[in-house]
Amino acid sequence: MTGILLLFYSTFLKDNTEDWVGWTVLGGSAVVGLIVGYFMTRQSMQRIGAAILAAWGGFIVGLILNESVLYLTDSTAVFWCVAIGCAIAAAIFAFVAYNHALILSTALIGSYSIVRGASLYIGGFPNEFNLINEVKNGVIENVPWEYYAYLAAIIATSILASIVQYKTLARMEEHERHPYERLR
Repeated sequence: MTGILLLFYSTFLKDNTEDWVGWTVLGGSAVVGLIVGYFMTRQSMQRIGAAILAAWGGFIVGLILNESVLYLTDSTAVFWCVAIGCAIAAAIFAFVAYNHALILSTALIGSYSIVRGASLYIGGFPNEFNLINEVKNGVIENVPWEYYAYLAAIIATSILASIVQYKTLARMEEHERHPYERLR
């Protein structure tokens, strides 16, 4: 759902788009997400589902790289190449190392979501897509220090979440290791 919204708002939807269009996209994204999610839980589709999850985690890593250092290249092509390249690399990694990709992706996505959500109350975490334009247009000189503080929080939370998941996986019996075993 978030991926569709991100794609639509970065390509053709704008801030002045009618409200009903945004809600229609949100509702349609939710329906598509539920349908795709249902099919990805099937035994034959789990590696594809893991690849999609890992690709989203890789895309987030690409965003972090772009916003941290690569914004200095001042290139939209570099932005998209890095973001998409990280997503593809993560998706391939998910096929090779399924459990590791699942743990690392969910840790990163969850950590980003928690820190981004907390930042809405705390403040100071700039919008990743607007940040580069603000630096380019001289609205701000450099990436603010708050961004790097939030980045450190994302990394620390990701590491902690990964450790918890790896310890949980190590304690499980082999038949319990399937991510949907408890749902049966």
